[in-house]
Amino acid sequence: MGRKIGGTAVSSKVLAVVVAKKRSDGLTQQQVVEWFENEHNITISQPEISRLEKDAVEGGFLRRDPTFLPGKVPVGFLPKARALYAHEPMTKAVDVWVGAGRKVNIEVEETDDQDEFARRAAGWLVNLIQRHPNIRGLGVLWSRTLNNVVKEIAKAYEGHPPCPPAEFPNLRCVPLCGDPVYQDELATAESSASVLAARLEMALTGKHCTPNAPSLGGVWAYLKNTPNREDRRAFIEELPNYQKIFKSEERLLDTLDGILTGVGIVDLKNEVHTGTFIREMIQQGDSTYERVDAISHGDISGNLVRKEFLRQDQIDHVNMLNAGLTGIRYADFQAVASRPPGVLVIAAAHLKKARLLLQLAKEGVANEIFIDGILANEMSRILREDLMTTDGATIVRPS
Repeated sequence: MGRKIGGTAVSSKVLAVVVAKKRSDGLTQQQVVEWFENEHNITISQPEISRLEKDAVEGGFLRRDPTFLPGKVPVGFLPKARALYAHEPMTKAVDVWVGAGRKVNIEVEETDDQDEFARRAAGWLVNLIQRHPNIRGLGVLWSRTLNNVVKEIAKAYEGHPPCPPAEFPNLRCVPLCGDPVYQDELATAESSASVLAARLEMALTGKHCTPNAPSLGGVWAYLKNTPNREDRRAFIEELPNYQKIFKSEERLLDTLDGILTGVGIVDLKNEVHTGTFIREMIQQGDSTYERVDAISHGDISGNLVRKEFLRQDQIDHVNMLNAGLTGIRYADFQAVASRPPGVLVIAAAHLKKARLLLQLAKEGVANEIFIDGILANEMSRILREDLMTTDGATIVRPS
């Protein structure tokens, strides 16, 4: 049961992938019928949609709950299906949800393979930088996802940098946070934003070294809430490299046109999946997983993004935790977001990150977002709840 769409023959196997995706998006079978009619001007009956859904389940790329599993789609069919179910409605809805005339660019990579996601994110980042030849500096935060992305850039462009020094003579990658020191598995040089920034600059420009690059290696990313917290902060702020980045009259933070970051959430079922900065706060004894989960959507470089309708004591707790950070602050993200390319966020895998990303976009703290299909599907679901839809594609604000 193939169809012709736009003059091109589309096989039933490709249609089954499309149906799997739309059912995973939350559409009923009848709504999938209407979606095909509205988006592609073709008629597929509800019984036919049911058969295609059954084919997807039997093919192993749709769970019965239903969740789409793009990594299980047979080779060759996914690109053809993606051309039909691209996430334009979701990205348009994000712009409406964000409001204020702001534009947030979202790139979706349909894969559940972490290595493949990192490779695609690396290519996305390189292309984004190349589209902004006047970029002076790129701030770099540490996350496990970014670590994998930078490794892919270094591997792909070793000896053949995408941005020769002559083309980007002033491009600098600047670390914007210290190190997680209370997590044994991350207490390594590889977990340092300073090492990551140096590696990224060398990979992008082909430089053999970055001798003048400032480093925050060894600086604690978070300071426990004790009576001498500000004394310890004052000591850190006197360090020459910290001064260069955050405190001097010509501080590097003000020269940045972009920031590369990940985001973190609380995973109550698997604490290892909780964001690095949040775990640092908790392991130093300033909060608990349950409490941070109750008061925040998650964090961007440790800056907790608080939930709505909190009590004053909860707001105070968020502020206390955020005050312990030694690196970049939320207002700094907003300032850089006003300059292109702005704040670049790479995130994958965990459904809870979808709400956090939408909140960051709404608060003007995210300009370019690279996510996987799992997060894109969850963002679509949230937007359907928060915005009224008339035909599955036209998004309007509730009156």
